[in-house]
Amino acid sequence: MIQQVPAPTIGETSAPPTPKTAKQLAARRNQERVKSILLLAIPDEYLLKFHNVADAKSLWEAIKSRFGGNVESKKMQKNVHGAPISKEDINQKFLRSLLSSWNQIALIMRNKPDIDDLLQ
Repeated sequence: MIQQVPAPTIGETSAPPTPKTAKQLAARRNQERVKSILLLAIPDEYLLKFHNVADAKSLWEAIKSRFGGNVESKKMQKNVHGAPISKEDINQKFLRSLLSSWNQIALIMRNKPDIDDLLQ
C-alpha cells in the first residue's frame, strides 16, 4: 500500500526532490557528505549560523566570507595568484627585506601614513 504525503502548506518548506537515478542519488549523497564535513570544521559557537545553509557550495562561500583571513593573508594570496601588486605592498616588501641593522629605520618608515610617497 502506497502512502501519500500531503503537500506542504504556504510558509512550509518542502524537502528537495527525491533522486530518481543512481547518478542523482550518488550526487546527492556526495553533496550531503561534503556539507557535513564543512559543518564539522566550523567552531561550535558559529555552528548555528551556518546550519541552515542549503548546499555545500553556498556553505563554503559563507565560511570563506566569515573566516576569510586577515589583510596580510589576502595580500599573500594576491601575490601567489598573480594579481597586480600595489605600490604600498611593494614598499612594505622592500622594508621587510632589509638587513636587521635597518630594523629601527624600517619600523619607522612602515608606520608612516604616506609610505607610497617615501619609496618610489
